[in-house]
Amino acid sequence: MASKFPFATGATMTRNLTGSNLTRFAALGLLIVTNTPVLAETSIIRTPPVAALAPISTEATLHELVLANLVATNCKLSDVTHGDAALIAGTAQTVAEQLGVSTEIYFSMYVNPAMLEIAGPEGCAQHAGAARAMVGHLKELGGEVLEE
Repeated sequence: MASKFPFATGATMTRNLTGSNLTRFAALGLLIVTNTPVLAETSIIRTPPVAALAPISTEATLHELVLANLVATNCKLSDVTHGDAALIAGTAQTVAEQLGVSTEIYFSMYVNPAMLEIAGPEGCAQHAGAARAMVGHLKELGGEVLEE
């Protein structure tokens, strides 16, 4: 089944293993905002099981995931890997699909506001802790980075 979201916000090419299904999605960096080319990394991840995500699949959680993904992919966080960023992005994709969020709504209601939150000089520092916590939470729910 093809994904509604053939992308994720961030600079990561990802293979997401969900059960026996393999989902690929390309990533969009902040090229439009920063006008800086972004090199893609490749990671293989397994998002938390849908059953584990169901209780947290809310609009608020999707906003937190999108914000954490932007921070993880665009800020220098020594303890958050490309694979961790891919795990956040893949989980955001899964939650968005569970909520029935269209691509247009995803960008207008989630990505654009999150970009504004990290745009300031303190944006990365302000949200780094939440991004780190999100990685830990997703791993507690069964998500994992299989290959960086």
